[in-house]
Amino acid sequence: MEPQESKLKLNAQILEEAADWLVEFSTGEADAAARQKFDTWLRTSPEHVRAYLELVPIWEEGALPPPHPDAGPEALIALARSADNIIPLTPKAVEVPQPVASSAARLPRRRGAIAASAVLACVAGGILAWLMLIRNPPYTTKWASSAPSRSPTDR
Repeated sequence: MEPQESKLKLNAQILEEAADWLVEFSTGEADAAARQKFDTWLRTSPEHVRAYLELVPIWEEGALPPPHPDAGPEALIALARSADNIIPLTPKAVEVPQPVASSAARLPRRRGAIAASAVLACVAGGILAWLMLIRNPPYTTKWASSAPSRSPTDR
């Protein structure tokens, strides 16, 4: 959609309201109540935001002074056609960041990291279990450790 088409599709009343807000803010006399009304108006519809944003560049472009205030239309056309008015655009040398590593190259490192994490978790679990056994040894009785084991049929 071209900009001209989008402007035509906006409601005339909404465009007029947006223009009124632009005029009010350009005078510099907008108080807090007016700003609150403007905020409410903007939040009412996305069309209000769109209308306002489409009018702002037109308003700002109209506020710019002409390039040569005393020059007539013929002088401005001649200035636009002169060769020294053209500035060549040369692209700046942009440093392209080098990719860190491809996903295929990262796969072995990822597998190694996962394996190292698993080994570390197992070692930590083993140390924790060993510490718990040292601090809280299993309970045994003297009779159970020194007496020969009897079967239930020996009674």
